[in-house]
Amino acid sequence: MPIFDVLTRLIVATICGFAIGSERQIHHRTAGLKTNSLVALGACAFTLLDFQNYAKYGTDLRVSAQIVSGIGFIGGGVILKDGFNIKGLTTAATLWCSAAAGMLVGMHYFLEAGIVSIFVMTINTLLRPIALVMDGVNSEESEYVLRMSFAPSSENKIKKILLAQIEKHKLTAKDIKIECEGSSKKECVLDAVILSKQSKKIEKITHSLAIDSDINRISWDEIK
Repeated sequence: MPIFDVLTRLIVATICGFAIGSERQIHHRTAGLKTNSLVALGACAFTLLDFQNYAKYGTDLRVSAQIVSGIGFIGGGVILKDGFNIKGLTTAATLWCSAAAGMLVGMHYFLEAGIVSIFVMTINTLLRPIALVMDGVNSEESEYVLRMSFAPSSENKIKKILLAQIEKHKLTAKDIKIECEGSSKKECVLDAVILSKQSKKIEKITHSLAIDSDINRISWDEIK
């Protein structure tokens, strides 16, 4: 395959990932601009490798399929969940693309591997400020902290009710933390940081939760 065709396909794949990731980034979702761009680029590189090998040798790359699966497990190991935040998705996607570059080198496609590597570095470097700008598109949204206390035995129930209310009002939970106070741990305190354009929605969530008998205290405040 001519190198121009390789470059064109990688560019188009990255643009598609960029477009998909833009919507996710604007809505403050976990897998945003860089992650989607890297995944699209890596998928394209793996497909190109298989396509090139079949055209050259007339055989399928069964070993490549195993590498793709294996690197998926490795990537999963760097993804960490911290409360309501998920970290490491971009790192996992970068590992996936690195595997694609390594496979290309192994098949003697040095130029293609170099192009993939440059694309990965460009995405991780140049798309970061763009992602930060997109995060500010919804800057009219304010952050509110919702705090409630309840017995430890009600933790799972309270979390489910809260998440249901957040989804019902089409809001975004930026972070949720639960701490159980005291040596006897007789009471747990939940702090949820919620993004909303209107404080009325936070009030509605508060009123809906306040009627639950398992909740001892509940309050909310806007983060300045």
